[in-house]
Amino acid sequence: MPSGYEDFGANPFPTATISDLREAISRLRDGFGAVTGSGRLMYSTGFESAIDLMGWSQLASGGVPQISLRQSLHGAASLSCLVNAGTNIGIYKNLTYGLYPGKWGFEIGILADYQTKNVITLEKPGPAIVNPCGGQFALLVTGVGVVEFGYYSTPSTYVKIADLPYFERFAWHWIKMILDFENNKYVSISFDGALYDLSAIPLYTLAPQVTSLYTMAIKSQPYAGRASITHTYWDDFLLTANEP
Repeated sequence: MPSGYEDFGANPFPTATISDLREAISRLRDGFGAVTGSGRLMYSTGFESAIDLMGWSQLASGGVPQISLRQSLHGAASLSCLVNAGTNIGIYKNLTYGLYPGKWGFEIGILADYQTKNVITLEKPGPAIVNPCGGQFALLVTGVGVVEFGYYSTPSTYVKIADLPYFERFAWHWIKMILDFENNKYVSISFDGALYDLSAIPLYTLAPQVTSLYTMAIKSQPYAGRASITHTYWDDFLLTANEP
């Protein structure tokens, strides 16, 4: 190209680097990319087939999580996980990584109906010597233009962080929660790229257990006693350890 002319082959936008090759491969393969990170990839799924639900167990009652053919973060050629929350339902998975230290990131896309309460959970059970603890993030879609999110100071005590007036029904949004299991505290929560610092907030304490497996869960339920079935879609899930 002649000197002095714009190089149209160059990328005009800043690019992020991902140090873990497995995370980079997952993002390229499944189209993940709303949030960048530099942790060590521990688990990922795009919920592209029923096989992706194998190893997950059902939480509570109200319906059966299934692979959705209707909604996906990447259009008609891709799939997602549909939770029809008749009463209170979700899925969870125990991780066989033992007590891996450091900061963990829980990253996922969500498309939620009105009047739903949607919760993601990451917990570190174990004996008393390892200070078993956990954290939860909740997205409450209580009505048209009435949306908020927050964290849990105990497994049953919700604390509001902020309102989300720009939340769109049946549009995909992105959540990333980082927990510091070495120092037993929240680190941050981001929603559609807006970062909220929670580093002064401790994780909640769990009763000591014999197991030392991490547990992760995604759950959806009707908000405030709504009787009709609600719909929440989950997609593009990444779990990372050793977050910066």
